[in-house]
Amino acid sequence: NSGKSTLVNSLLGQKVAIVSEKSQTTRESAITILTEENSQIVLIDTPGVVPFHYGRKLKMPHSLMTGAKDSLLDVDLALVLIDISNKRYRNNLGKDVIGLLNENSSLPSVLVLNKVDLIRQKSNLLMTIDTLTCGSLAPKLVASETGIEYVEKRALPEIGSPVEYETGWPCFSEVMMVSAAAGEGVDAVKDFLFGLAYPSDWLYPGECKSVSSPSTIVGNVIREKLLKYLHRELPYVVKQETVWLSRRDGVLYIHQALNCNKESQKSIIIGPRGRTIQTIAAEAQTDLEEALHCPVDLELFVRDRKSG
Repeated sequence: NSGKSTLVNSLLGQKVAIVSEKSQTTRESAITILTEENSQIVLIDTPGVVPFHYGRKLKMPHSLMTGAKDSLLDVDLALVLIDISNKRYRNNLGKDVIGLLNENSSLPSVLVLNKVDLIRQKSNLLMTIDTLTCGSLAPKLVASETGIEYVEKRALPEIGSPVEYETGWPCFSEVMMVSAAAGEGVDAVKDFLFGLAYPSDWLYPGECKSVSSPSTIVGNVIREKLLKYLHRELPYVVKQETVWLSRRDGVLYIHQALNCNKESQKSIIIGPRGRTIQTIAAEAQTDLEEALHCPVDLELFVRDRKSG
């Protein structure tokens, strides 16, 4: 849980992506748009990189296992976000991330260290940066008439060449440090991105913040609450099904079924005297009204798929 969605929300100054302390919050790539004055940045918030064998073992959606890889085919720049407070993983990008960078070695990339406010010994950051960059950085980046380029030519790994780096990647052009939740360092990231904007037609209207459909927003907001109030594997095995979504007299009416596998799971989701499901529905309804800018009437009900 590196905090990609939290960084997106901080960059836009409003909540457009769901967040959770649990891993794999983002299930499929989501497009958000940051527009200021005459420049526009399109952000693609991807799922975290998941090893394919691990995803298949846990029966994860295909989009979760391939979202990051597929998104790299259509972007000008890759931001690799690392939770620097995670002692277990902060000194190793992981072979899957390094593999993706290696497969797309001509794509400019930037390393972003998140949650730096949680690091007491700031001197440790220098050692971590040295490890994650293999002690080397690519040339700086600059906007040209046609895209993003390096300010000077330097030999980079050929696309598809064997991965030789065990812990880091030597071709990051920048290393940036932020605390996305606290907003620290976020303006520097925003300024950096806008500084790389190059002449081109805007892809989206200036007032557009997200291209997610109302049904997708509904599913994501409710899922955020499931992750918040349900524990262990339960929020991952619940299958959401919107059975009715209709607007009438200015109010959006939503009925969504939460399908589970066992009667015991159903009882946990409902909670004592229905309190858990009521809390999930109440918080989701409030967030949906803010996201969709209209009154919302949300009804959630739980079904055991085996008993119907």
